Amino acid sequence: MPKRRLAEQVVQRLSRLPYLTERVPAEVGKLPQFTVDNYLRADQCGIVFCILCQCMGTAVTDPKTKEQFQSGTEFEAAIQGS
Repeated sequence: MPKRRLAEQVVQRLSRLPYLTERVPAEVGKLPQFTVDNYLRADQCGIVFCILCQCMGTAVTDPKTKEQFQSGTEFEAAIQGS
């Protein structure tokens, strides 16, 4: 079975769970990573499921610590591991 199809099946099964959410409204004037963080933070999740392709995203600077990350994905992985 192709990896992408397997990933789709896993996401479909997980999305039937009542506590799973990925709904994040767009907020004008805010960077996407920090809009997501207002609604869903990786360090508050029991499971983080991430599918990466050719790049991980765009550079992000943590507004609290001023630490720089190559992407929002790297930022989320860092806070998940802390």
